[in-house]
Amino acid sequence: MNLKLSGLITATLLGAAALPAQAEICDVMIDESARVNRNASVDCTSRIGAGTRVAADASVTYYSNIGEDVVIRRGARLEMGQANQGADVGAYAYVGPHAILRDNARLGRSARMETDAYVGDRSRVGQSSVVGVNAFVNTDSVIAGFSVVGNEANVGSETNVRSLAIVNTDVRLGDNVLIGSGVEIGSHSVIAAQVSIGQYTELGYNVNVGYNTRIARDVVIGNQVTIGRDVIIRRGATIQDGMVIPAGTIIQAGVYY
Repeated sequence: MNLKLSGLITATLLGAAALPAQAEICDVMIDESARVNRNASVDCTSRIGAGTRVAADASVTYYSNIGEDVVIRRGARLEMGQANQGADVGAYAYVGPHAILRDNARLGRSARMETDAYVGDRSRVGQSSVVGVNAFVNTDSVIAGFSVVGNEANVGSETNVRSLAIVNTDVRLGDNVLIGSGVEIGSHSVIAAQVSIGQYTELGYNVNVGYNTRIARDVVIGNQVTIGRDVIIRRGATIQDGMVIPAGTIIQAGVYY
């Protein structure tokens, strides 16, 4: 047991009438209305806001900052991380140094936010998904289960990344983008707003996709391809490296080079 509470600011310990004898008195800031399970670990450097609940086997350490009405579920771990008002940190999830889970955002079971990751207001990161180092997920977006948002990637508002998708390093996704299940987007690619990409499609590195383009499932797009706005790419198309697809083009199934 490593729960350490201030002599002036106490927390309700679930299932415990009083602090165990070995608890150390220090300057940890835990609001008196917070509820911390007796088997949770909260160190002296962290702050926990009003109405927050910390479940058994959870760990809040190294200057973590927890807002009001946050739920930290069993086995979750925050190391110098931040969870804002109404956030929900799933069982066995991880919030790394300087990572920020914003207001009413949700981090699923066993999901991870790496160093300096950011998940915006009301966004959701699904089970076992990873938001990489210095990656940014804007407001009202969904990263479904078992997906990866790579280091330095940026996901726009109201964007939906479905399960098993991989958004690689330094990819930029605009607002209102739909990324289907099993899609992989190569590093340094830019996907403009209002684009949809069907499931199991593959995009290489340095691909640029223009506004309002529709890419069907099972498409393969090579490296350093530029696709204009309002393009439609049908299922089964393959676009070779270096191609430039003009705005408004309709691409049928087949190989283009």
